[in-house]
Amino acid sequence: MQRIALLLAMLASAPLALAAYDEPLSAAQAFRPTLSAYDANTLVISFQIPEGYYLYRDRLSILDTQGFQLTSYRIGGTKVIEDPVAGREEVLDAGSRVVLRGTSTGQASGVQLRLKMQGCLKDQLCYPAEVRTLTTR
Repeated sequence: MQRIALLLAMLASAPLALAAYDEPLSAAQAFRPTLSAYDANTLVISFQIPEGYYLYRDRLSILDTQGFQLTSYRIGGTKVIEDPVAGREEVLDAGSRVVLRGTSTGQASGVQLRLKMQGCLKDQLCYPAEVRTLTTR
């Protein structure tokens, strides 16, 4: 009788245990870059990245721009972590941003760029590299 009661208690608690497990976010949900025009010569890429997720700095690149002649860019707000797969890596998280310098070749609100990036959820999974097109607001 005690075994049946124990079995019923375990079965009743199974949905609660499953509800406590969070599915990893999609790459689109986990890594949300936005492009803003600071002035005619400066653009800023900011990132909305939840805690526990990160982008690899060395796998982040600007492929091309439209409406902006890029001369240089600087990635700030990075930190160094011990990645279980890649070892010691510099990564971007929610506090990171990319400052782009150059010359606007049109309206600041019409600038587009293609950003290549790859990131991971700490100790769980890494996402394939992807390219996103960003447009200034």
